[in-house]
Amino acid sequence: MLDEHAKSFVISYSLYLKKFVLFSRIIKKVGSNERVTKALNEYSDVFGAKNSYYDVRDRHIGHETFLRRNLGRVYISFLELTVDDTDFGENYATLLRENKKSYRYLITHLFNTVGAVAVNYGDDVENRLFNSWFPIQKNVANTMGNINISKRHTSLISLDQIAIMKPVLKPGDIFVERRNWYASNVGIPGFWPHAALYVGTLEEANAFFKELFPRNDFNSFVDLIKNEYPRLYEKYQGKDDSGYAYAVIEGQAPGIILQSLEESASADYIGVLRPRLDNEDTLKAGLRSFENYGKPYDYNFDFETRDEIVGSELVYDADLPRNGKKGITFELSVTSGRKMVSPNDMVKKFYEENGTEKQELDFVYFIDGNESLERAFVKDENSFSTSWTRPKFSKFQE
Repeated sequence: MLDEHAKSFVISYSLYLKKFVLFSRIIKKVGSNERVTKALNEYSDVFGAKNSYYDVRDRHIGHETFLRRNLGRVYISFLELTVDDTDFGENYATLLRENKKSYRYLITHLFNTVGAVAVNYGDDVENRLFNSWFPIQKNVANTMGNINISKRHTSLISLDQIAIMKPVLKPGDIFVERRNWYASNVGIPGFWPHAALYVGTLEEANAFFKELFPRNDFNSFVDLIKNEYPRLYEKYQGKDDSGYAYAVIEGQAPGIILQSLEESASADYIGVLRPRLDNEDTLKAGLRSFENYGKPYDYNFDFETRDEIVGSELVYDADLPRNGKKGITFELSVTSGRKMVSPNDMVKKFYEENGTEKQELDFVYFIDGNESLERAFVKDENSFSTSWTRPKFSKFQE
């Protein structure tokens, strides 16, 4: 039988979410109307205080509130996995359905409601959301990264589209990716939450860098990898569970891993940028990324250390100019007190430098998802260059 604690949690969490759904609707309705805001903030005999509306608004996007809502969703998911459906009973099953609807509503309308009062918050909104991600401990963050709040569980980008894109890719290309409806998207600044580095399959890279060998007593790229990076080579020469060769290095929980192109690009949106580097510097960038293979995922997004690495940090570190190697100058920005480069920053850099003497990145490819049609479409450079300005929440991705 379902214990009393679990029953109580289902009831209290459902009511808790419903309260914030109502808060969200109030904020959206009030918007930036100063007259209504002033009226709602007047002293209330009922509450014995003033600024009641500001209190509702602040609690709606507060760090602790955000954390409680998401940790509660994690625990509900745990209950659904560990408790037999028959133990819940009809009433509790109804509450579970309702809190899923409420949670989905809050995620998809969060920036909609916050945007209504953005004139008062400005950039602090994003900082609050991003900052609230960090208190989440490692195991909880892993769980949240796998929570998909949509009924759609297939990628908008098809394997056929990936196969068509594949011939235009070269080792050293930078991927920016997005998968809608994942709770973890909330914690990453901007529309693009994930970055990866395309290194090509072992055979492709061996052919691509052929002109640079022999070098340093190594006859080929394969020979170099086999001797200098034996642990990575063991994985690199194999194939994934679907039979695809490994061709991408990226950061995912629990750390820096190799992925096949087919697995990595199975997203809802993918953009490809190519650093303006020759093959020599591209090889050095790839080898630098290989040095980070197997390192744990950096849940603190700390770009000033390398003992733990996050996806965009892997790309940043690989292309960083050093020791005579030409590279890419990604400017670190400060978000919630942390210096970092987000995947969104990478696209913004391309947008700002495109067509100027400072340009360091070239456009290669863009597959743009469409939630309404549940399909993805190849788009041009102009569509990609402004994609960094899109709102981050999936309701708007149409």
